[in-house]
Amino acid sequence: MPEKHKAHSKYFLIPAVLCLILLAAALLLPQFGEAPQLEVPADASAPTDPEASAPEEFPQGTDMSQFTTFSLGRYGDYPMGSSLQRMYETATRVVLGEFTAFQEAVSIPSDPFNPIKESENSHLERHYYRFTVEQCLKGDVEPGSIIVDIPYMWQIKGEITNMILDEKTGVILKEATMHDPYEIEVPHEFYMEPVPGEKVLLFLAYRPSERIYYPALEPYVIAFDAEGIAEWRSNLFLPRSEREELATSTGLTESGRTVTCVQRNLLDELELEDQISGKTLEQLLEEIAILQLPAEEPSPDEEAELLWE
Repeated sequence: MPEKHKAHSKYFLIPAVLCLILLAAALLLPQFGEAPQLEVPADASAPTDPEASAPEEFPQGTDMSQFTTFSLGRYGDYPMGSSLQRMYETATRVVLGEFTAFQEAVSIPSDPFNPIKESENSHLERHYYRFTVEQCLKGDVEPGSIIVDIPYMWQIKGEITNMILDEKTGVILKEATMHDPYEIEVPHEFYMEPVPGEKVLLFLAYRPSERIYYPALEPYVIAFDAEGIAEWRSNLFLPRSEREELATSTGLTESGRTVTCVQRNLLDELELEDQISGKTLEQLLEEIAILQLPAEEPSPDEEAELLWE
């Protein structure tokens, strides 16, 4: 073969070989298939679509029969008298005199969590005492005998059940099939029995529909001994351990289970500093006389200073 034809054949041979290799690869690739995939066990965790919804979780129900202790919380129903001025400003009636006798006990339907609301399952027993007014220091109270209403005891009815309750939503998951009723008496945590014949200052409010007076705040009593020395009187001044004991009551269900009620009040967390005990009656009357004075209006110069502050 001439040399010229040999040279051309070499140039055609290289592309032909490349075409054969590519054709073989194209034919063989489907036999091998796609790249092998790792097998993931069915219980293995794998990345999930963040927008995909998670499977529904059923809340764990709580068997309510395990709870035999409940809190009787009352927040804000008793303003605190942190000073003589605070007591005087809060009360609508301030009287000096003495308790003379217990008159009667009255039971009123009342919700312990909201005392102004009636309830079929609880009552508040109130004790009415006769009080002789010697002097009125605020309000319109004529000297003579009045009735002072002092909250004494809650009487609460309830029941322990095996109802299943959703802890998160409060939805009943299963109705109760067991009912174990109880009645429990809970002494009012601020009740203190008056001492007949003892001279006291009372800071009161008034219910005109019943013509009855009642504590306007806590403490509401300043008592005086025979020498006229004051004692600011309230269960709030008791040691915390004694206050907790007074606030805890127990009762029995029909089946004999013990039920415990623990009273809670915002005042329980406050520390009251006694700035009244030890003073004389004359000193306190002088302080009240100052509180009775009308507030002085600021002078033009004082008003100008207030504007700049």
